[in-house]
Amino acid sequence: PKMEEAVLVLLDTLKVPKTNQIAFTQSAIHVDNSSAPNFVTKKEYTLAEVQKHNKEGDCWLIIEGNIYDVTRFVDEHPGGHIILDGAGKDATSLFNDDFPHSVTAQEELTKLQIGILKQ
Repeated sequence: PKMEEAVLVLLDTLKVPKTNQIAFTQSAIHVDNSSAPNFVTKKEYTLAEVQKHNKEGDCWLIIEGNIYDVTRFVDEHPGGHIILDGAGKDATSLFNDDFPHSVTAQEELTKLQIGILKQ
């Protein structure tokens, strides 16, 4: 209840119409206190759903249980199209171990999060 109130205040501040605020808080948010400040996630996806997004024009990655749509970033990736090696699958080891990424890269990645992996 308190989280919903805080979200409503934020949405009101952003001038989101009241009807959209209620719909948003009732159906679209999931609270995950373990990943603050990204405590609002958009959706849970199954592995099968993620696996469909496995090419240059439609590229999703799973990293540490989070789902990222990196489609628009593929051409900008400093390492080139190697990012596609993780397309449609769990790319955690690629991201963290095989090609360790900077703190800046990790921060930029959070902007591309679209959801979490459904357990």
